[in-house]
Amino acid sequence: MGSAASGRIGRLLVVAVVGAATALGVTGPTAGAGPGPSFRVVPSPALPEGSTLSAVTTFGENHAWVVGATPTGALVERWDGHAWSLVPAPSTDGYLASVSAVAADEVWAVGSRNSVVQPVIVHGSSHGVTEVSVPGFADGFLNSVSASGPKDVWAVGGRTFDDPTPLVLHYDGHAWATVPVPAGGTSRLYFTAISATAPNDVWASGWKTIGTGTDLVAAVQHWDGHGWTDRSPAGLFDAESLSVSGSRVWTVAAREIAQRSGGAWTTLPAIPTDPSKRRSVDSISGDPSGNLWAAGRTYPPSGSPRPTFGSLDRWNGHAWTNYALPTALAGGQTVAIAVAATPSGNTAWAVITNTKVRTLGTPGLAILRATAP
Repeated sequence: MGSAASGRIGRLLVVAVVGAATALGVTGPTAGAGPGPSFRVVPSPALPEGSTLSAVTTFGENHAWVVGATPTGALVERWDGHAWSLVPAPSTDGYLASVSAVAADEVWAVGSRNSVVQPVIVHGSSHGVTEVSVPGFADGFLNSVSASGPKDVWAVGGRTFDDPTPLVLHYDGHAWATVPVPAGGTSRLYFTAISATAPNDVWASGWKTIGTGTDLVAAVQHWDGHGWTDRSPAGLFDAESLSVSGSRVWTVAAREIAQRSGGAWTTLPAIPTDPSKRRSVDSISGDPSGNLWAAGRTYPPSGSPRPTFGSLDRWNGHAWTNYALPTALAGGQTVAIAVAATPSGNTAWAVITNTKVRTLGTPGLAILRATAP
């Protein structure tokens, strides 16, 4: 389920700075940053100070959704192919961490409350989203949601921070229910991400500990419509981010990206990085052709504090290409960043929290869009 394309020649990186086009010294959506990769500001609704942007998803080539939180409740925004708009959302003591679109104008999002360990699930359209209760499930938190269709929606998280069993929820078009996951010799299993492409093709990733050990190793599980099978890659200590498209599965441990294709895991070449810096990959999004967008941060190997700087890169099946951040964000520290590609893989949306934007008089949030040739 993907979105947004552009017919422009060459690479285009569009930055939609939340409620701050004029703060960046531009006069409209066509203002750019000069030759080479082109940066443009796309106006979007103003948000109050203290707001956050957590995740982005796409549907088709012309629709995208962003979620997060404001000081008074959940935050949902929608791109209709022409402009970003705020979607009415409930006032909740919490935040939305993940979003998945099941149609151009239907979306699910999940998160958690701030004051108590309770999940938040919202569902709706551009006219508004409402909170959905899950009978029999009051405690826990949700990290990720993914839908292959309106009658196949999955969410993962945890019951409490001390509970060693993962939380997996499934919506069949009528009601939410928990789906058990076999321990499989693990003393603790925790899911941070989920991706559903069909009712019989669902992947969940995170980490686990084996036996009585305390060392973390990557955990990747596959649901075939009847049960779970362990498909964890060897050698990774985590599998925090996940992307599934076509016959490919990608997951990430810190800066190392693993790809599963043809039933086997391989490691992609490292994203080129300044030797004087280290890198993390926080979010990935791929397409059936094998293209993969990666959003992350670079930082010095030592020192305190260690400033972090955002990075957006694209794998075309052969090599990585870096897409520089807009000039307006240059020099600012990146606190958080996430990315989602359209089905074609040529266009990607990203959300970023950057201190440079805050110093320019905005809440520190930006929505980015990139289009490859």
